This record gives sequence, structure tokens and C-alpha cells, in this order.
Amino acid sequence: MKIGCCGNTENYIQISKTGFDYIELSGRLLMSLSEYQREDFLKLYRDTAFACIAVNDYCGDDTAIVGPAFSSYGIREYAKNIMEYVSKLGVKNVGIGAPAARRLPDDYPEDRAMFEMMTFLYITCEEAAKYGINVLLEAVHSGLTDYLNHTAEAVTMVKALRGADAGELDPEVEKLAVTAVAGRKKPENLWIVYDYYNAMAMHEDLDEMVKAMPYVKHLHYSTDLGGNDRGYPGADELAEITAFLKMASDNGYDGNISVEANYNKYLNYGGELCARIMRIALPKQEDSDVVKN
Repeated sequence: MKIGCCGNTENYIQISKTGFDYIELSGRLLMSLSEYQREDFLKLYRDTAFACIAVNDYCGDDTAIVGPAFSSYGIREYAKNIMEYVSKLGVKNVGIGAPAARRLPDDYPEDRAMFEMMTFLYITCEEAAKYGINVLLEAVHSGLTDYLNHTAEAVTMVKALRGADAGELDPEVEKLAVTAVAGRKKPENLWIVYDYYNAMAMHEDLDEMVKAMPYVKHLHYSTDLGGNDRGYPGADELAEITAFLKMASDNGYDGNISVEANYNKYLNYGGELCARIMRIALPKQEDSDVVKN
């Protein structure tokens, strides 16, 4: 298991020296750069050789995932551009949090929102698959967005699109998924990123993570500072992080974990200590009863 730190191109060099194994870049901020700026960063990235194996913060509200501004054309164009670029960085997982892109007006039809989310995920997975990239759906707490807040909802969405066993899901959900896929190849590169901060903000039990684990490809962790602010965990969180990672490992997880904190405010003060704490918390092989392949 490797430990990463979420960040952007401006603090790429700093994070590379902080003790983490990789950076997880903001897709939204990457795509806000000009073409020339992205090419300049790509050169720096290749020269520095500090890995970016994942992307989070997929898009802003200018690329609506659900809602009145939903556009399948806009979704595909954005997906084409971002997947082509991040493939040059060697990215393997692209996380779909994007809370600003999935806010809904009051009384927006639930079935319409679900169909739009399914369509968004299918299109995005289709473009990502061209480069061998996974798309990871993330449940985001209700203080940040009002659609798909619970881990179980993310699991249902992924199961439906990947093709759950007959009778496993609500028939209406299955019908929407069949319509969204429309006879095409099911998105086998669709998975979940489990974010501990979001799950705890929704008062979920870790049993929800265990149920989701067959579909989890990536983990996020951060300290809840209140007011939707996220910090770097320190020594006080060591026991909690250790228990969390051991539980994930004992239930078959063998991926990586990124700290998704407010790097613009706290990286200078908490980044290096956090990297050391996370490394201490990593599961030891003898701690897990699971034999990894």
C-alpha cells in the first residue's frame, strides 16, 4: 500500500519532498490550465519523476454531472480531454467526487438524476477505458452536495452499471441502468473510492465500507476540522488510522490511500508529519489474514 497526497501543479514539487509516495492531482485544476501550461507541467513532471497515479476533484460546476445543465455532449468532450492528458502522467484511477457538479434544485426528479448520473458514468468510463484508466465514484457528504451522499448509494450505482445479478437491485434501478448502457459493453472499469471523511460526516458505520469493499479501488483519508474543512491527520489520529487501514486490509483491500486535506492552508504545517503518521499506520503483512495475490 502506497500513501499519497492530494494537491495541484503549484505544490507538486513541495509534495514530492514531503515524504509521500505519489501526488493525487486535481482534475478540475488541471483542466483549468491553458494548453501551454499543461505542456509545461508535463515536462516538469517527466523531469521530476514523482508519480501521479490518481486524480481527484474531477470537474467543476461547468460540467454538470446531474441537473438542469446536464449535457451528454459536454460530458464526453470533457472526458476526452482530461483522460487524454492524465494518461500522459500515468494515472490509473480518476475519482468522481465533483460536489459542485452534482447539486440539484429542490424537487428534481430522483429517477432523472439517477439516469443522468448513470449516463455520465458510462460516457466517462468509455473514454477512460481507451487509456486503461479506472473511474471511481465517490459518495460525498450532504454538507457539500445533495446527490449521492452515502456509500451504499455509490455501491448501488456501480452494481447497476456493471451488471448486478438478477433480483439483486430494485427493478427500476436495473431498468434505468439498462437504458443508460443501451446494449453496449458494460463499464468494467467503474469502481469506488471510499472516503473516510465523507463516510464519517454521514455517520456511517465502517460495516458500509466492508460491504462496498469488492468495488473499492482507492481510499481517501483526512481529519474533519468542521465547516467542511479537511486537515492532515497527526499523532492523535494514529490509532484511528491504523484501525481503519487494518480493517480495509483484512477485508481484501490492497490498493493505495491518499490524504485529501486542504493543502492550500495546511500543507506547510502538517504535510511532513502526516506522511510519517500514515506510513506508521500502514498494515503489516503479518497483521492481515488475507493473502494478497
